[in-house]
Amino acid sequence: MPMQVVYSWTHPTDRAGARRIVAAMREAALKLPFVRVSEIIDEEWGDEQTRDPERRKKRRKKMSDADLERHFIRWPGRWFVKNDDDHEVDGELIEPTWTCYFTAELNGCDPVIAALASHVSHVNVKREWGGYSEASTKLEGLMAWQCRVETLNASMPQHGGWANFLKQHTTVLKFLGTVEKLGPTLDVWDQDGYWETTSEDLLRKDLERSGAITAHSFGAMKDAMEHGDELGDVLPFLKHPLFEQLEAKGEQIANEDTPGKHWMREGEEQMREEPWQEHHRRLREEE
Repeated sequence: MPMQVVYSWTHPTDRAGARRIVAAMREAALKLPFVRVSEIIDEEWGDEQTRDPERRKKRRKKMSDADLERHFIRWPGRWFVKNDDDHEVDGELIEPTWTCYFTAELNGCDPVIAALASHVSHVNVKREWGGYSEASTKLEGLMAWQCRVETLNASMPQHGGWANFLKQHTTVLKFLGTVEKLGPTLDVWDQDGYWETTSEDLLRKDLERSGAITAHSFGAMKDAMEHGDELGDVLPFLKHPLFEQLEAKGEQIANEDTPGKHWMREGEEQMREEPWQEHHRRLREEE
């Protein structure tokens, strides 16, 4: 499973306050060793798709080129509803009604996307008994943001190996630390635990294990697919110069692990296309 940092935050503010906080986030990012920090992007979306449960379900189905482009642009700011009081809405993925964000690029891996976004306070949900009713998103009066950064690719030799990975991974966490100081309520899940431990030794061990398991999972998927050789454009780790050695080590780890750990299943989850990956794949196919 690729090394990743998943983060989210909420903050009680209006659009003017959100713009000020995002501007402060950007100033903090400019002081860190990001490759490039974009300008702030302000987008108005409306709530026509968000409120309709049937349209929410259709978001991953075939779209026109225009719809796909809009879907791709709107992707930053989506929010998994967190409502423990209503299991039928908990986990629903809703689009933002407004976003204010910027991108901070890293060397060799996913960028950090930081922002605040507004969402509807209630959505219509299809109930188990067949009807529809409104459910709370728990976001009334709040701006929110969630995203994830996969940093495993930064460890590839062509990007600088361990030294580059350490720099990119810790840059992400340093940035999140500055966000927390600006006031938002922050939630961070760092797969390797470095956010809590700050142990470089543990981080390096987890990186080696993650690289091997990921190679084993991705290699198996590549072999099982008819056009597996094309996966390298979606999964850059397949182009690791030591991929076969890592794959063999991953197989050894999988054989030694307890039956309850399904590394292959986790790898398959990581292989599923995000909208931005689908967008670029379709552009390549048209060429």
